[in-house]
Amino acid sequence: MKKKICAILLVLVCFFSFTNVKAASESNFIDLQAYADIYRLSEDSDVSLPFVKFFNEKATFDKKLDKSGLSIASKTIDIEENIKGVHTIVSGDTVNIKGSMEYGFIISSNVVISGTIEKDVVILAESIFITDTANIGGDIIAMANTIELKGNVAGNFIGNSDNFLMEGKVQKDFRVLSNSMTFGETTINGNIYIETNSELNISDKYPNAVVNKIQTRIMTEAEKKDQIINTILKSITAIILFTLLNMLIRKINPNLFVNLANKFKNHSSYGVIAGVLGLTTIPFVIFILILLSMFGAGVVTTPLLVVYIALIVVIISLAKFITGSVIYELAKDKLKVNNKLKELGILLAIYTVLYILCYMPYISWFMTMATILFSSGIIITGFTRKNKE
Repeated sequence: MKKKICAILLVLVCFFSFTNVKAASESNFIDLQAYADIYRLSEDSDVSLPFVKFFNEKATFDKKLDKSGLSIASKTIDIEENIKGVHTIVSGDTVNIKGSMEYGFIISSNVVISGTIEKDVVILAESIFITDTANIGGDIIAMANTIELKGNVAGNFIGNSDNFLMEGKVQKDFRVLSNSMTFGETTINGNIYIETNSELNISDKYPNAVVNKIQTRIMTEAEKKDQIINTILKSITAIILFTLLNMLIRKINPNLFVNLANKFKNHSSYGVIAGVLGLTTIPFVIFILILLSMFGAGVVTTPLLVVYIALIVVIISLAKFITGSVIYELAKDKLKVNNKLKELGILLAIYTVLYILCYMPYISWFMTMATILFSSGIIITGFTRKNKE
């Protein structure tokens, strides 16, 4: 369920970026410079606002920052000073918050909070550690394989994890879904709702707490075998349909995939940035839609949500098709495709490889997200960029 939610949210915001990324990048409203070396904010003499930076190495925020922004790094991001506004942080390694942030939306392998989040924060990670010196001034939504909460949360805590260690303080509601749950010395002042597989008895200290046992059923070997067979059959069917659809579209419009491939090739950085920006705008989109609904604009926001849902279904369903079709156009000259039979075979091979990668253990989720990201980037680039003369 967690992966499906992430996939849906990713596609949703990729569409939102469709109408925003072109104007932003062409007007120098944001800084798209990438930093190859280790970055320190205090050494940067050209800080643009809103703050948008891409780092190939480690980044350290050791100076106050007063505006909202986006930071993406392949390695660690350290927050050592006070950062105001709404900040989206994406890291391939670890995000260490030793200083303070006002609002945060964090995507990373690991997140360690030993400082302060002044208001609300949303975290998606492999592991989240909120140490005993951490202080969250508002609400926190956390999704990770492992969560350790030892600090203080002034608002509500909503969490989803495989393993959860609770030794902190939550001033309002505590709502957690976790396969394995461990309770230490805690203080929770609001309502408690927990779903877990663990044998958890906290009724002595929290008599009004609701603790439900997760109802799980172990699949039989026959059911596992049937599930694998059904997955293979569905994949084979999709691969064949994608191949036939590709050939049909190219017969009706021979230049469609050629133009998409050329635009993405000529503006590949733009396409990737468009997809990434789409991902990182998720809290803003949801917040704006909810806010507009609250102020009586439901007549506008409701149809917009319907359109979003339709786009979600279409792009998730066709992500592998779009990605595979563009890969074919980029590779067909090198592969010397000179007849229909070879064309058919290569298309089948490309879609088959994509499906295998998207079902392989350990990398399936990342590959699925990658196809969604790149297909969204391809579509955005196709609609917003022109081919170079």
